[in-house]
Amino acid sequence: MTLGVLTASIVIVVVTYFPNQQLRRLALGGQRKGPRAQAWSKWLTIYYLVLPLVLLGLVIPWLQAISGVSPIIWVFKLMFTSSTHMRMLCYWAGTLALAIALVRRKGSSSSAPAASDSSTGGATPSSAPAPIPNIIVRKFFHLLALVLFVPGLMVDAPFLGVSYALACALFVFMETLKFGRIPPLGPWLAAFMDGFTDARDQGVFTLTHIYLLLGCAVPLWMTMMAPSVQVPHLSILPYAGLIVIGLGDSFASLAGLYFGRHKWPGTSKTVEGTVGGVISMLAGVWLLGHITGTPIPASSWGWVGAATVLAGVMEAATTQIDNLVLPLFYYSLFLLTK
Repeated sequence: MTLGVLTASIVIVVVTYFPNQQLRRLALGGQRKGPRAQAWSKWLTIYYLVLPLVLLGLVIPWLQAISGVSPIIWVFKLMFTSSTHMRMLCYWAGTLALAIALVRRKGSSSSAPAASDSSTGGATPSSAPAPIPNIIVRKFFHLLALVLFVPGLMVDAPFLGVSYALACALFVFMETLKFGRIPPLGPWLAAFMDGFTDARDQGVFTLTHIYLLLGCAVPLWMTMMAPSVQVPHLSILPYAGLIVIGLGDSFASLAGLYFGRHKWPGTSKTVEGTVGGVISMLAGVWLLGHITGTPIPASSWGWVGAATVLAGVMEAATTQIDNLVLPLFYYSLFLLTK
């Protein structure tokens, strides 16, 4: 069902792409008056007619055919027939709501104008809050992934694996709404998410958050699909993405931003940032090993350390969005540990 949910989200994007593209053209083409307003209403109606037809006539029957159960009933039972699952859902919802409120508050305070000084007739420099660097806000979401998903892995890994798939499908659908500025959520999603993009987020789609979620999910999915794989640190494998993205990538950026002095050749990233990322990953591996009750054997620490250093160097050498590549690289290196 996990693969089916991911495939279904792609099918919806493909089938609704043309009306979505027309809506985007009209939304970004200026004021919608006269013929433009009529065209907007026409394509919006088409979109909202096509979407339920695709869901009810194609996606849901196909998911039921491949799984043998109604996907609606399956989702309901999965989420609401287990007290553990319901507690996890409440935890995720509460944490996300708090994080979004915090980011919105910090963003608004950073963009607030400086207070006026009546004695000079100008703005008081010290009264304006220092703007929060965009890189800090982006890495906040990486750390948020740790807070959200590490408890889920410890409590119920299979449920988290399915939740990853559902969340990825939801993210893809939200991105289509943002792409076409489709009301009621599309304009708000565009205004909110576009505030966190940088030069690497090029093109009409913003995929950073989807790559981040996939980077956390793929190591768990691969571990669940190959349970016979036996390595000394098997319990750490599902955490590979969280370790390298949530800890390594985040602390590398923070250490480089505040302590970086020596840059790697041909890049803006620093040696100090890489060292900070590697140290944070090693600490995370050690801590998770003890929390899960399966610490890394002493004989394996040499290769674990080497794998972690290689992942840190790769992060420093990567100029594109690495949220998906680094977890796969780190996971693969873990499989080679003796």
